[in-house]
Amino acid sequence: MNNVTPLLSQPVNILLAEEDDFLQQEIVSGLNNQGYHVISANKTAKINQLIQQWLPQVILFRVKAGAKEGWQSLSRLGQRAAVPLIALVSEDALRYVPRWADDFLLLPMNSDELQARIQLATARQPAQSDWLTSRNIAVNRATRQVLVGDAREDIAAMLTATELKILSYLLSEPQRIFSRQAIQHACLNDEQVSERTVDSHISKLRKKIAAAGVRFVPQSIRGSGYRLGD
Repeated sequence: MNNVTPLLSQPVNILLAEEDDFLQQEIVSGLNNQGYHVISANKTAKINQLIQQWLPQVILFRVKAGAKEGWQSLSRLGQRAAVPLIALVSEDALRYVPRWADDFLLLPMNSDELQARIQLATARQPAQSDWLTSRNIAVNRATRQVLVGDAREDIAAMLTATELKILSYLLSEPQRIFSRQAIQHACLNDEQVSERTVDSHISKLRKKIAAAGVRFVPQSIRGSGYRLGD
């Protein structure tokens, strides 16, 4: 794949359903290098878990020649989560692309074509406000402002890119408890890092938010993970 910067103004979360480890690694590495947030899975149960925890905006899955069933369960999962499904398919397997796929892309992938398909798929999704808010914190995903406390102090300059990503992720559902694994997958782009790394990022983020007058945010939920809270 060509090394092209994505045309989207905000990074897109992509879930790749791929059984072949080598191709999986190649696609994930290529897309991550282009600025997308990509995570992969090869089992339906894992895919279902990631759809709920990681909130992908697009699902890519490969269709093989002769595979009549394949990722059939993706149809139900994608429809339930309202996530567009894009099939990756070689020319000799075109007739096996399922009717429920929202789009397809020929392998080997062309970066410009992939970007165009992702843009088209995400454009069909309902528009979201640029602001993510709770009672004490507001993040603007377009301008990267981070306003904290009654005084609405902007602490964006104090946060690292990872801390901002974690804060935005927790703020997407303030009352939801996110596991360390979910935060790791969604915000660190590396399945090999320790969950203690998540704790370290949260601790630093909490101190910076506390310095602006809001204490104990994010909240630690013993044995479960973290949530932003009110």
